[in-house]
Amino acid sequence: RERGCLLRLSCLPLLHLECLPLFGGTEQYELQMTVQVPIKVVLVVRNPYDQIATLTRIAVEEHKERGKKFRRPIDSEYLIKDAIQRLFNISMQSALDIINTFNLDVLEVHLSNLIANPREEIGNWCKFFEVECYDWYVEMCIAYLYSKTHQTRHTLVWTSRLKQMVADNIKRFPWYKGYTFDSD
Repeated sequence: RERGCLLRLSCLPLLHLECLPLFGGTEQYELQMTVQVPIKVVLVVRNPYDQIATLTRIAVEEHKERGKKFRRPIDSEYLIKDAIQRLFNISMQSALDIINTFNLDVLEVHLSNLIANPREEIGNWCKFFEVECYDWYVEMCIAYLYSKTHQTRHTLVWTSRLKQMVADNIKRFPWYKGYTFDSD
């Protein structure tokens, strides 16, 4: 029997609400009454510079399909600025608004911690969802993890102005506290 409904706020490329789009006031109530379990959110947090790099890479691929050429590392300030705006002003602001509006129970999972301490982090997930954490389940989860974080931020040319734009936006979201260009 399920003990909670997983509502995943994924940062790439946009916000995904997999149980139900909770943009209206009655949907959460209706969902909770239908499934008779609390709604819980797992927010997987990655270094925002890497998220922006991935969003930019996706945009570059879309532009390449239309014939535009880019040098490596990617040097398009316009595409990087656009990715910064999409990450912070669309995805992360939507996540913050939904969490605050519906006072949702949230577990922050920092990807770097998950990779460094997978057993502990997966154990935290199980406690959060109030389910037993079987060894086979933990091992299965670990098998899907990378051995280290991928710092895709190094595929972009970051001006000091772009880095500062990200640093200023990081302050708006509590789950990004402590992230810098040089952190995991």
